[in-house]
Amino acid sequence: MQKIYLIVTILFINHSAFADLVQKNPQWGKYCQSSDSYSFRLHNTSDKPVDVKVCLEQHGQQWHCYIDKNVQPGAIFPADKEYRVCHGTGIAQWWVRANGDYNAFPHPY
Repeated sequence: MQKIYLIVTILFINHSAFADLVQKNPQWGKYCQSSDSYSFRLHNTSDKPVDVKVCLEQHGQQWHCYIDKNVQPGAIFPADKEYRVCHGTGIAQWWVRANGDYNAFPHPY
């Protein structure tokens, strides 16, 4: 029950802070032969292409990060995989910038 509560909390925080991206299909236990692996995709609901940085927290406060560029409006991404982490906490952070903006993404905290 604790993992479900954590997912709902994170979804609410991320959805309110980044309204143009919506988390899709969060799953526990799909990878790494581990019940605490965590994975999901994102949906770009904006009307513009964007660049995105996604970070998932692992136990021990380490982060596993991905960057996707030129994500088109309406796209569910990543298309060929999922953002995933072995031994995850269920905490995910993501940042969005305009496609082609080369300012550095922040680091997870």
